[in-house]
Amino acid sequence: MVRAQENTPEALLQSLKDSGFYSTQGPHIYEMEVTDSELNVCCSAVSTVIIQAHGSATAVTHGSSMTKASLSLGRCQQSPWIRLTIINATGKRAWSNPVWR
Repeated sequence: MVRAQENTPEALLQSLKDSGFYSTQGPHIYEMEVTDSELNVCCSAVSTVIIQAHGSATAVTHGSSMTKASLSLGRCQQSPWIRLTIINATGKRAWSNPVWR
């Protein structure tokens, strides 16, 4: 999925250059905000939200039909990058590009 202001070749190309895209098998990431201590996400209904970071650092939350989640970066806080993965009830995933901090 590419996030662009309009459906023109110029806007789509600029969004790709600005990393305004993510990969998906079905779930949607509507909004993702990274602060110094947490990650906030708005998405389609999912059962798992995962933060992945450099090495084996991760943070996970599970629920039923979650459309919003806030996860503490915890062990991921020292990583130079983090990546969001969401998984819906049927096992379909969506994942962000690395967010460099």
